[in-house]
Order: sequence, then C-alpha cells, then structure tokens
Amino acid sequence: MSDNTRILQIIFLIIINIPIFLLIGRIFFSNWEGFFKAIWFWAKPDLMSMFDGTYWEDNWNELLLFLFVLVCGFLVYGEYYVIVNYIAK
Repeated sequence: MSDNTRILQIIFLIIINIPIFLLIGRIFFSNWEGFFKAIWFWAKPDLMSMFDGTYWEDNWNELLLFLFVLVCGFLVYGEYYVIVNYIAK
C-alpha cells in the first residue's frame, strides 16, 4: 500500500469520525464555551495565568484539551489498525 493511500485512509477516517469527536468533546467540555475556554488557556502563557490567579484552571483546561486530542487520535489509530490488519487482508 502506498503512502498516499494511507494518508487518504486516515483523512477519510478523521472526516467520518467528526460526529464521534463532537460527542467526545461534549463529554470532556460540556459545551462549546468550555472547549473555546480550553483553547484560550492553551494559547495563554502560563506565567500570565499565574499572575491572573487562574493558574490551576489553566492547567486543568490544558489537560482536558490534551486528553481530548489524545482520545480522538487513539480512536482514529485504532480504526486504522483494524482496517489494515483485519479487514484489508
């Protein structure tokens, strides 16, 4: 299998998993405001949060964002692994 085919398969998996990503995001962040808040804290320097008094909230939101991306990435990787090793053989 060529590299282009693999990349297209992964892109296809990401596209068809968008509803599942939204569901996972709902579990992690409760609403869009929580998601955008996590992105804001990710972009905001930690030193600035320390002086604002929101340091621990910053860390918590960054952790949630990291776990969300990690879970979504593992989902796509797991599906790709199953397709390549069990379905496409």
